[in-house]
Amino acid sequence: MKKQREFEKKIRDDLQNALWKIFNKYKVLTISTNWRVLDKTYGEVGGRFLEDFLLSELNNHVMKSGEFNIVKAYAPDGRRTMEDIIVEWQAKGFETQKLLISLKGHKAGSSSNPNLCSLQKTKAFYESHPENSHFLLIVLHYLPERIVDDGFHMSIQEVGTYHLKDLEERHFSLQTIGSGGQFLLTNIHNIKDEYRTYKDFLDIVYKKESVWLEKKKTKKTD
Repeated sequence: MKKQREFEKKIRDDLQNALWKIFNKYKVLTISTNWRVLDKTYGEVGGRFLEDFLLSELNNHVMKSGEFNIVKAYAPDGRRTMEDIIVEWQAKGFETQKLLISLKGHKAGSSSNPNLCSLQKTKAFYESHPENSHFLLIVLHYLPERIVDDGFHMSIQEVGTYHLKDLEERHFSLQTIGSGGQFLLTNIHNIKDEYRTYKDFLDIVYKKESVWLEKKKTKKTD
Protein backbone atom coordinates (compact mmCIF):
# COMPACT_ATOMS: atom_id res chain seq x y z
CA MET A 1 0.00 0.00 0.00
CA LYS A 2 2.89 2.36 0.72
CA LYS A 3 4.20 1.94 -2.83
CA GLN A 4 0.76 2.71 -4.31
CA ARG A 5 0.38 5.72 -2.05
CA GLU A 6 3.74 7.13 -3.17
CA PHE A 7 2.87 6.47 -6.81
CA GLU A 8 -0.46 8.29 -6.57
CA LYS A 9 1.22 11.18 -4.75
CA LYS A 10 3.74 11.50 -7.59
CA ILE A 11 0.92 11.71 -10.13
CA ARG A 12 -0.89 14.35 -8.11
CA ASP A 13 2.28 16.36 -7.50
CA ASP A 14 3.18 16.28 -11.20
CA LEU A 15 -0.23 17.64 -12.10
CA GLN A 16 -0.06 20.27 -9.37
CA ASN A 17 3.36 21.41 -10.60
CA ALA A 18 2.06 21.67 -14.16
CA LEU A 19 -0.83 23.82 -12.96
CA TRP A 20 1.45 26.09 -10.98
CA LYS A 21 3.64 26.59 -14.03
CA ILE A 22 0.62 27.58 -16.10
CA PHE A 23 -0.96 29.92 -13.56
CA ASN A 24 2.32 31.51 -12.51
CA LYS A 25 2.82 32.43 -16.15
CA TYR A 26 -0.74 33.76 -16.48
CA LYS A 27 -1.45 35.24 -13.08
CA VAL A 28 -4.40 37.14 -14.56
CA LEU A 29 -6.60 35.82 -17.37
CA THR A 30 -8.41 38.35 -19.57
CA ILE A 31 -11.70 37.58 -21.29
CA SER A 32 -13.27 39.98 -23.76
CA THR A 33 -16.35 39.79 -25.98
CA ASN A 34 -17.79 41.79 -28.83
CA TRP A 35 -20.97 42.47 -26.90
CA ARG A 36 -21.78 43.99 -23.51
CA VAL A 37 -21.61 41.28 -20.84
CA LEU A 38 -24.62 41.31 -18.51
CA ASP A 39 -24.04 41.48 -14.76
CA LYS A 40 -25.56 38.01 -14.39
CA THR A 41 -23.10 36.57 -16.90
CA TYR A 42 -20.20 38.33 -15.22
CA GLY A 43 -21.34 37.03 -11.83
CA GLU A 44 -21.34 33.42 -13.02
CA VAL A 45 -18.14 33.44 -15.06
CA GLY A 46 -15.67 30.73 -14.19
CA GLY A 47 -15.88 27.00 -14.80
CA ARG A 48 -16.24 26.57 -18.56
CA PHE A 49 -13.77 29.30 -19.43
CA LEU A 50 -11.25 27.78 -17.03
CA GLU A 51 -11.73 24.29 -18.50
CA ASP A 52 -11.07 25.58 -22.02
CA PHE A 53 -8.05 27.56 -20.91
CA LEU A 54 -6.53 24.73 -18.91
CA LEU A 55 -6.98 22.17 -21.69
CA SER A 56 -5.40 24.52 -24.20
CA GLU A 57 -2.42 25.25 -21.94
CA LEU A 58 -1.79 21.60 -21.07
CA ASN A 59 -1.62 20.81 -24.76
CA ASN A 60 0.31 23.87 -25.93
CA HIS A 61 2.93 24.09 -23.21
CA VAL A 62 3.25 21.18 -20.81
CA MET A 63 2.90 18.43 -23.39
CA LYS A 64 5.34 20.00 -25.87
CA SER A 65 7.96 20.72 -23.24
CA GLY A 66 7.82 17.13 -21.97
CA GLU A 67 7.68 18.29 -18.38
CA PHE A 68 5.79 16.69 -15.49
CA ASN A 69 5.32 13.38 -17.39
CA ILE A 70 2.15 14.65 -19.09
CA VAL A 71 2.11 13.47 -22.70
CA LYS A 72 -1.41 14.28 -23.88
CA ALA A 73 -4.54 16.18 -22.80
CA TYR A 74 -7.98 16.13 -24.40
CA ALA A 75 -11.69 16.53 -23.73
CA PRO A 76 -13.77 13.37 -23.09
CA ASP A 77 -16.31 12.04 -25.57
CA GLY A 78 -19.90 12.83 -24.63
CA ARG A 79 -21.40 15.49 -22.41
CA ARG A 80 -22.50 13.43 -19.41
CA THR A 81 -19.12 12.31 -18.14
CA MET A 82 -17.71 12.71 -14.63
CA GLU A 83 -14.53 14.27 -15.98
CA ASP A 84 -13.98 17.57 -17.79
CA ILE A 85 -10.46 16.83 -19.06
CA ILE A 86 -8.47 13.64 -19.63
CA VAL A 87 -4.69 13.69 -19.24
CA GLU A 88 -2.32 10.87 -20.14
CA TRP A 89 0.64 10.66 -17.76
CA GLN A 90 3.75 8.57 -18.33
CA ALA A 91 6.98 8.26 -16.38
CA LYS A 92 10.01 6.04 -16.92
CA GLY A 93 9.35 2.56 -15.60
CA PHE A 94 5.56 3.03 -15.44
CA GLU A 95 2.73 2.24 -17.80
CA THR A 96 0.73 5.15 -19.20
CA GLN A 97 -1.80 6.33 -16.65
CA LYS A 98 -5.09 8.04 -17.50
CA LEU A 99 -6.01 10.98 -15.26
CA LEU A 100 -9.70 11.86 -15.34
CA ILE A 101 -9.96 15.44 -14.12
CA SER A 102 -12.97 17.33 -12.79
CA LEU A 103 -12.32 21.07 -12.59
CA LYS A 104 -14.25 23.23 -10.12
CA GLY A 105 -13.92 26.98 -10.36
CA HIS A 106 -14.73 28.71 -7.08
CA LYS A 107 -15.22 32.47 -7.01
CA ALA A 108 -13.46 33.97 -4.00
CA GLY A 109 -15.92 35.02 -1.32
CA SER A 110 -18.79 32.86 -2.55
CA SER A 111 -20.30 30.09 -0.42
CA SER A 112 -21.41 27.71 -3.15
CA ASN A 113 -21.31 23.91 -2.92
CA PRO A 114 -20.69 22.82 -6.52
CA ASN A 115 -21.76 19.46 -7.91
CA LEU A 116 -18.93 16.99 -7.41
CA CYS A 117 -20.05 13.73 -9.02
CA SER A 118 -23.13 11.54 -9.28
CA LEU A 119 -23.62 8.62 -6.91
CA GLN A 120 -24.06 6.06 -9.68
CA LYS A 121 -21.05 7.16 -11.73
CA THR A 122 -18.86 7.31 -8.65
CA LYS A 123 -19.84 3.76 -7.69
CA ALA A 124 -19.38 2.48 -11.24
CA PHE A 125 -15.89 3.98 -11.52
CA TYR A 126 -14.53 2.73 -8.21
CA GLU A 127 -16.31 -0.64 -8.18
CA SER A 128 -14.65 -1.55 -11.48
CA HIS A 129 -11.17 -0.80 -10.08
CA PRO A 130 -10.15 0.78 -13.41
CA GLU A 131 -6.64 -0.23 -14.31
CA ASN A 132 -4.25 2.69 -14.78
CA SER A 133 -7.03 5.25 -14.25
CA HIS A 134 -7.25 7.89 -11.54
CA PHE A 135 -9.97 10.42 -10.83
CA LEU A 136 -8.63 13.79 -9.72
CA LEU A 137 -10.25 17.02 -8.64
CA ILE A 138 -8.81 20.45 -9.44
CA VAL A 139 -10.19 23.38 -7.45
CA LEU A 140 -9.35 26.85 -8.77
CA HIS A 141 -10.16 29.73 -6.45
CA TYR A 142 -10.42 32.85 -8.59
CA LEU A 143 -11.47 36.48 -8.34
CA PRO A 144 -13.22 38.13 -11.32
CA GLU A 145 -12.85 41.84 -11.94
CA ARG A 146 -14.88 43.71 -14.54
CA ILE A 147 -12.63 46.04 -16.55
CA VAL A 148 -15.04 47.27 -19.23
CA ASP A 149 -18.60 46.44 -20.30
CA ASP A 150 -17.36 43.78 -22.68
CA GLY A 151 -14.50 42.28 -20.72
CA PHE A 152 -13.08 41.26 -17.37
CA HIS A 153 -10.05 39.78 -15.65
CA MET A 154 -9.87 36.54 -13.70
CA SER A 155 -7.03 36.37 -11.20
CA ILE A 156 -6.22 32.91 -9.86
CA GLN A 157 -5.93 33.02 -6.08
CA GLU A 158 -5.26 29.36 -5.27
CA VAL A 159 -4.95 25.99 -7.02
CA GLY A 160 -5.63 22.65 -5.34
CA THR A 161 -5.20 19.13 -6.77
CA TYR A 162 -6.69 16.06 -5.05
CA HIS A 163 -7.46 12.41 -5.69
CA LEU A 164 -11.24 12.24 -5.36
CA LYS A 165 -11.12 9.15 -3.16
CA ASP A 166 -8.76 10.86 -0.70
CA LEU A 167 -10.98 13.82 0.17
CA GLU A 168 -12.03 13.91 3.82
CA GLU A 169 -15.54 12.59 4.33
CA ARG A 170 -16.88 16.01 5.39
CA HIS A 171 -16.39 17.22 1.81
CA PHE A 172 -19.08 14.86 0.45
CA SER A 173 -22.72 15.80 0.85
CA LEU A 174 -25.10 13.41 -0.91
CA GLN A 175 -28.25 15.17 -2.13
CA THR A 176 -31.15 14.35 -4.42
CA ILE A 177 -30.70 16.37 -7.59
CA GLY A 178 -32.64 15.44 -10.69
CA SER A 179 -33.52 11.75 -10.75
CA GLY A 180 -30.60 10.47 -8.71
CA GLY A 181 -28.10 11.11 -5.95
CA GLN A 182 -25.46 13.77 -6.43
CA PHE A 183 -22.43 14.48 -4.26
CA LEU A 184 -21.84 18.16 -3.57
CA LEU A 185 -18.40 19.51 -2.68
CA THR A 186 -18.76 21.04 0.79
CA ASN A 187 -16.27 23.00 2.91
CA ILE A 188 -14.60 24.17 -0.28
CA HIS A 189 -12.65 26.89 1.57
CA ASN A 190 -10.66 24.37 3.61
CA ILE A 191 -10.18 21.16 1.65
CA LYS A 192 -8.26 18.39 3.40
CA ASP A 193 -7.37 14.93 2.18
CA GLU A 194 -5.99 11.64 3.49
CA TYR A 195 -4.90 8.58 1.54
CA ARG A 196 -7.47 5.81 1.05
CA THR A 197 -7.66 2.61 -0.97
CA TYR A 198 -10.49 2.22 -3.47
CA LYS A 199 -12.23 -0.15 -1.06
CA ASP A 200 -11.96 2.32 1.82
CA PHE A 201 -13.54 5.01 -0.31
CA LEU A 202 -16.32 2.75 -1.55
CA ASP A 203 -17.18 1.87 2.04
CA ILE A 204 -17.79 5.58 2.69
CA VAL A 205 -19.86 5.92 -0.49
CA TYR A 206 -22.01 2.90 0.45
CA LYS A 207 -22.54 4.26 3.96
CA LYS A 208 -23.63 7.67 2.64
CA GLU A 209 -25.90 6.00 0.10
CA SER A 210 -27.56 3.91 2.82
CA VAL A 211 -28.27 6.98 4.97
CA TRP A 212 -29.51 8.90 1.92
CA LEU A 213 -31.88 6.11 0.84
CA GLU A 214 -33.30 5.83 4.36
CA LYS A 215 -33.99 9.58 4.41
CA LYS A 216 -35.71 9.37 1.03
CA LYS A 217 -37.80 6.45 2.25
CA THR A 218 -38.82 8.29 5.42
CA LYS A 219 -39.68 11.42 3.43
CA LYS A 220 -42.00 9.45 1.12
CA THR A 221 -43.92 7.95 4.04
CA ASP A 222 -44.44 11.30 5.80
